[in-house]
Amino acid sequence: MALQPRPVQDPLPIWIASNPTGLTWKGGASAPETIVERSFRRVARLADGWMTNKLSPSEFAEQFGRVRAMAKEEGRDPASLGSALYHNINVNADRQAALEESKKFLDAYYTANFSAKFVEQWTVAGGPKECVAQLRAYFDAGLGHMALRLTSWNQHGQFTRFVNEIAPAFGGR
Repeated sequence: MALQPRPVQDPLPIWIASNPTGLTWKGGASAPETIVERSFRRVARLADGWMTNKLSPSEFAEQFGRVRAMAKEEGRDPASLGSALYHNINVNADRQAALEESKKFLDAYYTANFSAKFVEQWTVAGGPKECVAQLRAYFDAGLGHMALRLTSWNQHGQFTRFVNEIAPAFGGR
């Protein structure tokens, strides 16, 4: 059986997604250090890239630095590792309204009751300039790619705002 459509890359890059530390999920504890170590070591030894979520820019920089140091220990070029973050965005001049809508959206999406703090730490929110600054902080921390979920029921409106008011600030990045 053949994989269709055929991948563009040859060989196909392997990315490993993990987020063993950082914000706690639904109020639970972060993973034990042995799990964190094993997870990061697996990325460092085997992956072409690391994808994570629910991290601040400083947490991302620290954790990706740790993965890259492990890659060097494994005899790999740390600069060859890619990175990606799965995050949320809600563009609204009223930051508090953006966060409140994001919380309702995420609570419904996950059938959860996230704390307002959790949602704030997992969501870029505010007016266009504020969102650009928050996104730029991740790229300044060394992030290579970002996958964004629009945390609004007005998906078309949020997408239009993102494309017209946020994306141009990154010059086709």
